Amino acid sequence: MDWVEGTGQKVEIGSIAELKLDPALDYLDAENTRNYLDENGSVSSELDIASVYPVDDDWAVYFQYEEDGHITDDEKDSIDADALLQSYKDGTEEQNKQLENPADHLFIDGWELPPSYDEPSRTLSWTLRAHDGNNNPIVNQNVRILTRVGNMSVILVTDPAHLQEHATAINDLVLSNLVVKEGQRYDDFDESTDEKAGYGLTGLILGGVGVVAAKKLGLLALIAVFAKKFGIVIVAAGAGLWSFLRGRSRKLKADTQEQQVPAVNEEEKPNQNSNRLS
Repeated sequence: MDWVEGTGQKVEIGSIAELKLDPALDYLDAENTRNYLDENGSVSSELDIASVYPVDDDWAVYFQYEEDGHITDDEKDSIDADALLQSYKDGTEEQNKQLENPADHLFIDGWELPPSYDEPSRTLSWTLRAHDGNNNPIVNQNVRILTRVGNMSVILVTDPAHLQEHATAINDLVLSNLVVKEGQRYDDFDESTDEKAGYGLTGLILGGVGVVAAKKLGLLALIAVFAKKFGIVIVAAGAGLWSFLRGRSRKLKADTQEQQVPAVNEEEKPNQNSNRLS
C-alpha cells in the first residue's frame, strides 16, 4: 500500500472533499483503500474513495461517495426515529427467516444515537447497536454529508466497547478537518441543471430507497439495502475487518525495510527476511 503520513498537508477525499491530514493519521487514496480492503478480507467497491488510520490506535475511517442526486433536507424537523428503528427491526427479522445458519442472523438492539441533522454542516448522523447470532455486539455509526448531487459517508470502524472514545477522536481528527470542495457543496446545487435524488433524509437513513419505494418493496428491500450499505461495519464488528485492524501490517517505513549490514562472508550472511517486520 502507498501509505501517506500526516504532516498537516491536504489530501484528496475522492474528487469531493479535502482533508487536512493530522500527524496522528495515515492515509490511503481510493485505489489503495480498495486494494487494502480486498487484501484483508472485506469487499471494496467503486464507492470507496479514501480511508484514514490512526498511528497509535485501533480504529479506521472509510469514506464513500454516492452520486444519487441532490438530497433535500425538508424533513430535517420531521424524522421519525421510532418508526425507522421499527423498520430496521422488522426487516432484519424477515431477513433472518431466509438464513439457514443462526450465526448469520442479525438483531437490532436500538439507537445508540438517534438520527440527527446539523443544518450548518449539512450532516446527518445516527448510530445503531445490534448483535449477531453468536451474540457478538455490532455498532454501526453513520455520518452522511450532503453535497451538491450526492452524499459522502464517513464510516467509523471500531470495537463497540470504544465507540464513544473513537467517535470523539474522528470528530477532532477527521470531521473538523474535512472540507467539501467549492462547486461540490450542498449550496452549489443548481436546480436548472442538477438532478434531485427523489428521496430526502428519511430515505437516506433507509439506505437511499426512498419512502415510496420502501412501502412498495416492503421490509425485505430495506434489509437488503441495510446489508449492502453497512456490510463493512458489520464485518468489522465480527471476526473480519476488526481483526485485521488489530493485527494489520503498518506501512513500510525506512527503518522496517531491509537493513544494511556490514559485508560478511557468504557463510555468515544472515537471512535477508530476518531484517523485515511483517
